Amino acid sequence: MILISLAAVVIYHMPYKPKQPRYNVVLVTYDALRADRLGVYGYDGGTTPNIDAFGHRSYVFKDAVSQCGSTVCSLPSILTSEFPDVDSLGYSKSLVEVLRKNGYSTFAVVSHEYARPKYYVAGGFEIFDENFIGRG
Repeated sequence: MILISLAAVVIYHMPYKPKQPRYNVVLVTYDALRADRLGVYGYDGGTTPNIDAFGHRSYVFKDAVSQCGSTVCSLPSILTSEFPDVDSLGYSKSLVEVLRKNGYSTFAVVSHEYARPKYYVAGGFEIFDENFIGRG
């Protein structure tokens, strides 16, 4: 009886392992980057080898449409699936919150002024690095 109870306790405290594999989710956004100049979208100019290599190992959306013509309202729409109505964005759950609730680690690295939290609700990120300085 003690052995069965001990086995039940051990099984209860074991980490949950889903039957299907969990995939990494990496959302990469760029400001003012044209898809028709990226090799991953068919351009053969060789201008973006690192983006192309990453894209060939990833799922790439080939038919994406922006909800807005500016970064400041496009990023919140990407994260919430809402139209860029400023009043509703603060009340919508973001992709980040949903992923974190389901056990994903969430980390953001931004280098664009309009990607900073003062322009939209950046809730849900465990780490939010807004001081990234990329190589130019």
